[in-house]
Amino acid sequence: MTHFLHRKQAIHVAVLVTYALLAVALTWPLILHLGTHLPGSDTWAFDEYTFVWNTWWFRYSLLELGQDPLYTGHIFYPLGISLALFTYNLFNTIVALPLALLPLPAISNLTFLLTTVLTAYGTFLLVRHLVAGAAGEGKQGIPAAGNLAAFLAGLIYAFGSYRMVYAAIGHYDMWSTAWIPFYTLFFLRAVGPGGRPRHAVLAGLSFALAMLNEMIFGVFLAMLSAILLAFALVRRRRAAEQDRETGLPWQGLVLRLALMVLVAALLYAPVLLPVLREMAAGYELAGWGDAEKLSVDLVGLVTPTPLHPLDGDWAGALRQAREGTGRFRDVNTVFLGWAGLGLAVVGAVAYRRRLAAWITSLIVFVTFSLGPLLQINGRSAFDLDGLTVNVPLPFILLHYLPLVKANRVPNRFSVVLMLALAVLAAFGALWLLARAAKLGRGGRWLVAGGATVLAFLVLLDHWSVPLPLTDARLPAAYEQIAAEPGDFAILQLPLGWRNSFGVQGTENTRTQYYQAYHHKRLLSGNISRNPPYKFDYFRQVPILESLITLETYGEVDAGRRAADRETAADFVRFYDVRYVVVAPGVPGRPPYVDTRDAALAYVEEVLPVARIYDADGWVVLRVEQPPLPARFAADLGSGDLQAAMALGEGWAGDEEIQGAGARWAVSQGARLFLPAGAAADHRLELVALPFQYPGAPEQAITPAVNGHRLERVAVRPGWGTYAWDVPAGLLRPGLNEVHLDFEDLAAPAEVLPSSASIGATGLETPVAIEVNSGGPAGFAYITVGAGAGAEDGSLHSPGYNLAVVDPASGRLLDRQGFDTTAGGSQAQGA
Repeated sequence: MTHFLHRKQAIHVAVLVTYALLAVALTWPLILHLGTHLPGSDTWAFDEYTFVWNTWWFRYSLLELGQDPLYTGHIFYPLGISLALFTYNLFNTIVALPLALLPLPAISNLTFLLTTVLTAYGTFLLVRHLVAGAAGEGKQGIPAAGNLAAFLAGLIYAFGSYRMVYAAIGHYDMWSTAWIPFYTLFFLRAVGPGGRPRHAVLAGLSFALAMLNEMIFGVFLAMLSAILLAFALVRRRRAAEQDRETGLPWQGLVLRLALMVLVAALLYAPVLLPVLREMAAGYELAGWGDAEKLSVDLVGLVTPTPLHPLDGDWAGALRQAREGTGRFRDVNTVFLGWAGLGLAVVGAVAYRRRLAAWITSLIVFVTFSLGPLLQINGRSAFDLDGLTVNVPLPFILLHYLPLVKANRVPNRFSVVLMLALAVLAAFGALWLLARAAKLGRGGRWLVAGGATVLAFLVLLDHWSVPLPLTDARLPAAYEQIAAEPGDFAILQLPLGWRNSFGVQGTENTRTQYYQAYHHKRLLSGNISRNPPYKFDYFRQVPILESLITLETYGEVDAGRRAADRETAADFVRFYDVRYVVVAPGVPGRPPYVDTRDAALAYVEEVLPVARIYDADGWVVLRVEQPPLPARFAADLGSGDLQAAMALGEGWAGDEEIQGAGARWAVSQGARLFLPAGAAADHRLELVALPFQYPGAPEQAITPAVNGHRLERVAVRPGWGTYAWDVPAGLLRPGLNEVHLDFEDLAAPAEVLPSSASIGATGLETPVAIEVNSGGPAGFAYITVGAGAGAEDGSLHSPGYNLAVVDPASGRLLDRQGFDTTAGGSQAQGA
């Protein structure tokens, strides 16, 4: 066996084959359902379907629609949504392009298995490189103990239960770890002795590919690189002191680092530029998010995950996490493994000088994974003889760093934490196996037997079989919809809009995945981050608001139902809704499982629909849609249904101005949606009033219809009607987008003296303050100042948010959040 392990090609073939077999065995029974099911859990968020939808949308938008895949108008219809900050997993979607003939679940599952094998193999290569350096055996070959130790490291990193938990909750971006060990390997070779430009190029390539899988990996790898580079520079300096005549090629190192950065930047630029543009909009973050909840518990590090047979109640653990009744604040994600931890301790002690960088990395990433406050057995507040205290941790500092603060999920640091653990554990195994190899003629059998025992213990620690799966087969309910040609919308129940911060309504991402088969537009959708208006718009449409209310245990009275019934024809005609699809409730997934029947009854009572399918809990209703009228009119200042549907981004709330209901346009490109039927010339009319103030320039409006600019029209003082002829060739059947550009968008607060009174309090403020409390999805924020000087005055904490403003200068002095919700850190004090 030892002889076999010395054969270079045979080693790599054997390792890859073994990892592939283990990938199949340790994700069982996935291989039996390759084309029909996905790793995931019915009682969690169905996030796995986000990533399968991504695979479809990338291919569909690029190859069939010929449009930018980082934007979609097929969800959040008619607003559309940017996908630049979405958990897109772009590398996997690109890899999937040649596999287009396979079912989407099969593509996703094969990618998962391939990624698992590459993750293990990359770790194997990384540790072999480190072992070769430690043993000084780079040219003579690596001893059998070194190969076996490297193989063990691959087991820990690729088959660790942290990856299986991420798979089981549908966080596919977090199991896409293949390029992390490859980047680390090439980075170490680039900055180490004998580093070559090709190593820098490969490191830059691997860095970019890792970021294409998950943007936050770039931050993690940059942090790991800083640690490894610091220790590499220390070693180089010591070497220089010992060999003063030769010195060290510092210039070459700097050039290789620059080359690495250049390659990574060039490859990632097509994604980075849209990301920076979206981040500049200022909506990508919401305070701390769920950082405290999604932190690693100190006890959790040494507690098997709920997928382990010792627990055995995965569904129960998910239920407890949702209800806040579990041992930990969230599902225990990061378990180090007792065998791996023990080996890591041995390795750290035996090779403490050589592994100083990896020991430091493990400590740093464990610390950051613990989140902003230390948690022990689900508690972050500790009673010290009547004094309640929290223990703040270094993660708090990251929250105030640009880009780095984008990670609001501390347990994600596990992707580097576990790599550091695997390296240390491998050296622990190396130390043990190397000593076994010296025990005479029977030493090689002790090496083989010892490695087998260690591998068994590691896999036993992280055992996650059977891996939970969800059913990804297309329901028969969609067959007629998929077969009907045309670009139209369907109304899907459950109806909801979800992002990383919460849900408006109730949402089932699996129904968005079904769009990959029927290709019809959805009003609902799931996204990572979005401007608030992308949620607010839908809540302003009365029929959608009624459905949201019913789905979340609310009531809709008879008067509201009657009003909805009167406007139902306008609603389905405006959005061109031709079907309503009602999915069955999923046991254990409230609230929709409890409110489905009430929502369905409302739809059949209010909308002009007729059942055409009713089986297996699925109901499909055909909409009896009246034709569009020749003229569409919307009083934008009325707040009625037509205005609510027609108004896109760029408008303030409705108010009375000079005797008429109106809205302020507050941004360039203020958007309107206007329906059109058969191809014909139309006339666009707009009733407008320019804002007049001392020194105001001439106001003018330039509309653009579906991206085609019309002529500029000057706006006279007072209310006036302005018109543009729109040729039929500029219009499309259904909804058309009109963007309005204004030559002057000055706000009264910027050019006129304004009242500084704060309500009836008798107090005055020296600065504009806007408070949005609650809102459609329960998000609240405080804005201090206006225009370019506006500052976020809230921490977006659940419970209460306070902003402290200097009464003289208006400068924002401090922000505080008090989480008084159930389970929050200030709940008892409140």
